[in-house]
Amino acid sequence: MTTRLRRAATARAYEDKQGGWTLVTATGEPLRLANPASLCLWDALGAGATPCELVGLLGARFPQVPPERLRRDVAGFIERLIGLGFVVEHPRGGGAPAAVAPGRRARRRPEEQESSPRRRRTAVRR
Repeated sequence: MTTRLRRAATARAYEDKQGGWTLVTATGEPLRLANPASLCLWDALGAGATPCELVGLLGARFPQVPPERLRRDVAGFIERLIGLGFVVEHPRGGGAPAAVAPGRRARRRPEEQESSPRRRRTAVRR
């Protein structure tokens, strides 16, 4: 089974003035992403991706880098993000991430929510 990776719902990303991103977990762990490869991978993790898809993405963007080095670099990057709580793994197949209890729905990330989250359906009284 292939593992799909996604950004953790508790991780927050803030664009900084130098064009990079500073990531912060719920526990306050910071990580700054500044190089083009890490920014490319972080962007891809927003929609979810497998490690192989991430390697392919970097291979297309940086064709001069040997594939073995890309695999090694992506594996190290993913391991670090998972260890710090910025990324979660879940089995591929459309299910909710493993962190969500069975029978419960995963919360949507802020960028997936509607522009007016307080809008609710109400019954019309007559």
